[in-house]
Parts: sequence; C-alpha cells; structure tokens
Amino acid sequence: MDMRRKTCMTMACLAALLAAPGPALATQDCLEADFLFNSSLSEQDAEDKAQALEKALALCSSHMQSLNNLAVLREQAGRLDDAESLYRTLLRLQPDFVAAHAGLGDVLTARHKNRAAAEAYRTALDLAAQEEREGYCTMTSEQMAGYRQRLRTAQERMDITALVTAEEITHTLAAPPVTGKNKRGIRVVKHAPRIDLQIHFDVDSDQVKEESLRQIDQIAQALQGNALQQARILIEGHTDADGDSAYNRELSRRRAARVQSILTERFHLAPGRFLVAGHGKEMPIAPNDTPQGKALNRRVTFTHMGTTP
Repeated sequence: MDMRRKTCMTMACLAALLAAPGPALATQDCLEADFLFNSSLSEQDAEDKAQALEKALALCSSHMQSLNNLAVLREQAGRLDDAESLYRTLLRLQPDFVAAHAGLGDVLTARHKNRAAAEAYRTALDLAAQEEREGYCTMTSEQMAGYRQRLRTAQERMDITALVTAEEITHTLAAPPVTGKNKRGIRVVKHAPRIDLQIHFDVDSDQVKEESLRQIDQIAQALQGNALQQARILIEGHTDADGDSAYNRELSRRRAARVQSILTERFHLAPGRFLVAGHGKEMPIAPNDTPQGKALNRRVTFTHMGTTP
C-alpha cells in the first residue's frame, strides 16, 4: 500500500499528528532523528529509506513518524512480523493513532488473522468517525470506504465456529484502552478493550446451546486469570436484523443476563463485576445481507470497563 494512505493527507492533518500526545522529542538524539526522518522522505530506494528510519529509531526509539513509515516499508517488503511489531509499538505510544490501527489490520489480514484484523479495522474506523465528529484529522472519505470494505472482507473470512481461547480473550480484553484528548484537551477513553463472541441460544430463547458452554468456559478462564481478575465487564447482547426491534432488545438483554448468570453461578465469579445490556439489532458490526453477516451480528460483546472497586 502507498505510504501516503497510512498518513494524514493535508497540512492540517499533519499538524494534528505532530501535536498528538506522545513522548516529547526534545533531546538532541531525537532532534537528529527528525533530520534522518526528513532525509528518508527524499530517498528513492525503499531500502535506503528504511536504513535512514532505522538510524532515526536507534537514536530515538519513540520517534512516531519513523515508526509508522518503517512499519509501512516492512509491510510492503513482506516482513510482516517486523511490521506488526512496529505498529504495536506505535500504538503503545499513541493508542488513538488511526493510521496505525488500519496498518495493523492490513498486516493481520496478510497473516490470515481475520478476527484480529477485523477488530483493528473497526477500531480505526470508530476512531476516524470520532475525529470527524470532533473536527480533528480524519481519514478521507475514500480511505474510510476502502477500510469498511476491508473490514467486511475480514469478517467474511472469519471462522465463526472456531473456539476463541482464554488466551485470545485475555490478550484482547487486557489491552490498554485507546485514549485521546477531546476538544477541551481532556484525556478520555475513546475505545475500551472489547471482544465479540458467537454464543448460540435456542430460537427465541435465552437458553444457551450446549456447544456454546465451551466458549463461556474460555471466558471464565480468562476472567479468573491474573490479568483480568479485577476487571469489571460489560456484557452486551445483540441480534441480527430479523424481527421486531423492541422484542430483539429485550431478548438480547435476557441472553446477556443468562451469560452473566452462568459466569457467576457455574464459575463463581462475583456478580458485582458485571454490567448487562441488550441492544437487539441496533448495533450491527456486519451487513445483514448474508448468512455470515447475520451470524456475526448475533453476538455477545464483552467490554473491559476498568477495575472493580
């Protein structure tokens, strides 16, 4: 992918990026890294660009522009492990960096990690939409349309019958929240860690099917582990677009509550750790025009809301 598609497209966007939260680049080494980064932009050969960026990062490991552009170059060269590591480092420095979430999604797609890729694309699009509402730097309309299509492709390739392990659930829910500053300069949580899981119920019922108890067992294992044992979890039920809206909202709420009761009664997790909500068909994550899309929308979402008192 063209490097320009992973960076802001206007001077206003560039100014927003450079002013974004992150480690201060005030040391002499980081000032030298600025010079190397700028010199990389004039290089024609990809490896010459990469060498300049590597030298910049050797001087200043938190130089975000160098991290981003080197990640793109490594992705283009097929060095996907390196690219993923660079994007994740960049996101630890600036969790609301839209382009890095999008780039991570591309790398995960190339590695056939479709569930993780879909979440990265969703995060990028959610954050871009928030920025647009706040009047900040955003993806262009063309870019957003392109990433919505990539999200749909990743979702279509997901194996929704596969068991999501406790390790995967822990990795996702224990990730730091994506934070950023609002218009008033106050740091806020823009995207809390969450995971969507397909838990199956009897038709028009909140009774969990036997095969989905294995998935709830994996959730319980994750929530009992050290990384999440103090986590407060919001459990949200969702349906596809079929049926009455009010009925679906209540059914999805009862299904979320059923999952909570299994976690508290069977696995002895404290009831005070959980909040429950039902949204019915109001918050789809995929189009309802295919069986796969409908199945993805019939889900239960688990969101890490912080620690218990």
